[in-house]
Amino acid sequence: MNILLITPSLNQGRSHFLRMPQLTLGVISALTPADIEVDVVEEEIEEINFDKHYDLVGISCMTFIAHRAYQLSSFFRAKGSKVVLGGIHPTVMPEEAIEHCDSVVMGEAEGCWEELLDDFRHNRLKKFYKSFNADLSRFPVPKLKNSHTPFQVTPIFCTRGCPFACEFCSVTDLYGKKLRHRNVKDIVNEITSRDSDKFFFMDDNIIGDAKFAKELFPALADLKIRWVGQASISLAKNKDLLELARKSGCSGLFVGLESVSSENLKKLRKTPDDAIEHGKAIQIIRDAGIYFHASLVFGLDDDDVSIFEKTLEFLHKNKIPGATFNILTPYPGTAVFERFKNEGRLLNQDWWNYNHRTVVFKPRNMTPEELAEGFIWLGKNYYTKTSIFTRFFYNYNHPLLYLTINWGFRKDYKNKKAEDFFPKSTEPSLSLLPGIPVATPGVAG
Repeated sequence: MNILLITPSLNQGRSHFLRMPQLTLGVISALTPADIEVDVVEEEIEEINFDKHYDLVGISCMTFIAHRAYQLSSFFRAKGSKVVLGGIHPTVMPEEAIEHCDSVVMGEAEGCWEELLDDFRHNRLKKFYKSFNADLSRFPVPKLKNSHTPFQVTPIFCTRGCPFACEFCSVTDLYGKKLRHRNVKDIVNEITSRDSDKFFFMDDNIIGDAKFAKELFPALADLKIRWVGQASISLAKNKDLLELARKSGCSGLFVGLESVSSENLKKLRKTPDDAIEHGKAIQIIRDAGIYFHASLVFGLDDDDVSIFEKTLEFLHKNKIPGATFNILTPYPGTAVFERFKNEGRLLNQDWWNYNHRTVVFKPRNMTPEELAEGFIWLGKNYYTKTSIFTRFFYNYNHPLLYLTINWGFRKDYKNKKAEDFFPKSTEPSLSLLPGIPVATPGVAG
C-alpha cells in the first residue's frame, strides 16, 4: 500500500521568498504505520510524479488553493486512487469538498487518521471524519523533509486554539477556542532530535498561555537555539515573560497589530487598544533585542482612505523593521463572511481570490477601488529604498533578517498595480494535468 500526501500550490516549483515552513504533512506522515509507503510533496517547491500510481492520496488545502486541490483530486481519482481532502477549507466547507473527493477530514488529523487508514484497508472508507480538540499529549514527532525556507528554520509547534475568536479569523474553526499545549519534555526531545539550531514556532500565539510559556522558555534557554514565532503585543506588558523569551533564544516575532486605528482595535478587543500604547509596546519588545514584524489588515469597517497615510506615519515613527499588509479576507466559516454575505457586500465567492491580497467585498467607508489603490500605495511607499535605508539604522541587530524581508517585499510590490488586487473572474492559469481538464471549483451558494 502506498500513499501520496500533497500541499497544493498555484505556483508549482516557484517558492515565495518568505514561504512558511510546512508541518501538516510531516505530522500525517508520522501517524502513518511503517508498513505503508508515504511520498510527501509540497507543490510550491517540487513537482508531483503523475506517472506513479497511489492507492490513497491525501491533500491538505487552504481556501485560496481549493480549486487546485480539486483539480489534483479529479486527476488521481480518474487514475483509480482514493482521495482524502483535509485542512481549513474542507473543514468549513465539507459538503462542497466531498463533491470532489472520496472522503473529507474535518479538523485535526491526529484524532482520526489511524481510523481512516484502517477503514481504507478494509474497504469501508467513510465520507466524513471529524476530529476536534485532539489530545496533544499523543502528538507524534513530525517526519520533516528539507524545509527549503530562508535561513533553513525548522518548523515546530507547542499550542493550539485561541480564546479570542476574532471576526475575520478562522483559527477557532480548526483548533477551537480552548488553548491546548504539548508536554514541555516532548517539545525539548523533538528539538534535540533535530539537526538544527534554528526553529520556527508555528503557534498562532506562543504566549497565549502565559503559565505554559513560563515553563517552556527556560527549557528552551538550556538548548542554546534561536527561534522566531508569532505572539500578541501583550508580551510587552509582561516584563518577566519578555525576558524569559529573550533568554530562550527568541530572535524575532510576527505580531498581529491588525490596525493603527483605535476604533478598530477596540472592536477587535486588542490590547493595548490605543495606537500610542502600541508604539510604546513595540519599543519595549525591540529594546529586548527581538526583531518585530507587524501584520496589519485593511478594509475593516472603521477604515477610510486616511488609514493608509496614518499607517505609514505610524510605521515610520516607530521605526518598525518590517510589516506584512493584508486586505481583509472574509474566509468562509468566519463571522465576517456570514455578515458580509447577509449584508450583500461580497463581490464574489471564487475561492482563488480569497488570498489576503484581493478585494472580494465592498468596504463600508471607501470604494473597493480606493482600498486597492491605498493598499498598493502603502506597500510601495513603506518599502522604498530610502525607507529601508533609514529604518535599518534603528534595526541593525538582525541585519540579514532585516534586509531579506525588506528587499523581498520591495521586489514584491515594485511592479504591482491597483488592478492586480481586484478579483479575477476566471480561474488562474495552471499547468494542465495529463489528459484531465482543469476542474471547475465548487462555489458556495
